[in-house]
Amino acid sequence: YGDVVDDYVHDGLARIAEALGSVVDIRHAPQDQIARFQAAHKLIYDVEIGRNLGPVAEAHPDKVSAFVRDVVSRGQTITAADYDQALLIRDEARAYMEAVFSDYDGLLTASATGQAPLFENGTGNPACNTLWSLCGSPCLSLPLDEAARITGPDGLGVGLQLTGGLGRDEQVLRTGSWIEVQLG
Repeated sequence: YGDVVDDYVHDGLARIAEALGSVVDIRHAPQDQIARFQAAHKLIYDVEIGRNLGPVAEAHPDKVSAFVRDVVSRGQTITAADYDQALLIRDEARAYMEAVFSDYDGLLTASATGQAPLFENGTGNPACNTLWSLCGSPCLSLPLDEAARITGPDGLGVGLQLTGGLGRDEQVLRTGSWIEVQLG
């Protein structure tokens, strides 16, 4: 998702990596593979929102946002075969991430592509979280002091997140604690 992240976010991540020193290895994810995983996440998301919120949206359309109604509608048009294929891709994503975490204690990324948008403009691009949501990986948002903070043009902060392998929640918490100490 590097192409959708604002430049100041890239700069902030580089600054944090430099502050953490030699324990950080900067790697670039294979974009085609990540795009495939993100597409599978969207399909699974749409189907499961459709299943879970469809009855509510149909019974009370005036109580459900247009966004949710659109997701429900999309989800109800997806075939079982396409959903099953997306679940297989999710399994591939989990295997890919497990291979990454066999060499690393965690993965640091921005929690968003940029500062938060105005409320009426939605919640922003979920690209920075999609893979962890798809895989079910533990993820931790790290509070940063002013010196380490990634700040957007309007003075709003962008969070730093740490994720780890499936079932490695305690390791993520320990690594997150270490990062907090290192960054002040």
